[in-house]
Amino acid sequence: MEKYIKDQAKKNTPDLIDYIKSSVEYQAFVQERQTQRSAKPLVGRLRLATAGAFALVLLLMFFITPNLQQPVYSEVYIEFNPSFTFKLNDRDEVYDITPLNADAETLIANLDDLTNKHIDEALDALLGEAIAQGFIDGDTTTILYDIVGEAGELKERHTALVEQRLETIRNEKLPSVALMAAMGGMPTENERSIVEEHDIGVMHARLIGIILNENPDLEIEDLIGKTLPELRAYLTDNENQQPDYENRPRHPFDDDDFPGRGGPFS
Repeated sequence: MEKYIKDQAKKNTPDLIDYIKSSVEYQAFVQERQTQRSAKPLVGRLRLATAGAFALVLLLMFFITPNLQQPVYSEVYIEFNPSFTFKLNDRDEVYDITPLNADAETLIANLDDLTNKHIDEALDALLGEAIAQGFIDGDTTTILYDIVGEAGELKERHTALVEQRLETIRNEKLPSVALMAAMGGMPTENERSIVEEHDIGVMHARLIGIILNENPDLEIEDLIGKTLPELRAYLTDNENQQPDYENRPRHPFDDDDFPGRGGPFS
């Protein structure tokens, strides 16, 4: 009897699971889940393709942008015992400034950052501070300068800008100061030793080296005590003329090292 009752109950009781599965709500839920599952691979593929494209762009930027970001510049050397080199970009702004001796480090320590400043503003600040600190004496100082670089037109423009600004500063503040073109470039080890031993600037040392090369009867001791205008007279027929450095060694204390051999920054 008990078995009969259970069998009848099963026959007459609706299957709850079948009922739920056949409901409108359940069918909508199943449809939504199937849609989501079919979309996932597509989303994944889209994400993968996007990531690949982004990686390719980064790779191209890695190889291309160094050339685009590489600044074109000239190097400006300024010396009045403190010795400096400025790098000027093609917007005539200071890209970098490097002190080349202890006096230059002392002077620049009291200056605001000159990077991104126009060369006129940078020279005004540098020479103004040099006057304030006593590095420039209007009666005895000679300011040496040189502009070197690989870009011909850019170098010419920067040379004109520097010379014009130095002339303006001299006329306004330093009428007795002499301006003199010299031989710029980073010092060699030999030049560093001479600069440190005799407490002179790099371009000052090169001027002496050129004179010694062209006057074998002279010794360095004969020239150390002379002023820069006196030294310039050895290389020009007229004291007011600028020496011609085109065919003279850039590093006269180093054998067989002439401008153009190894590039303008050697």
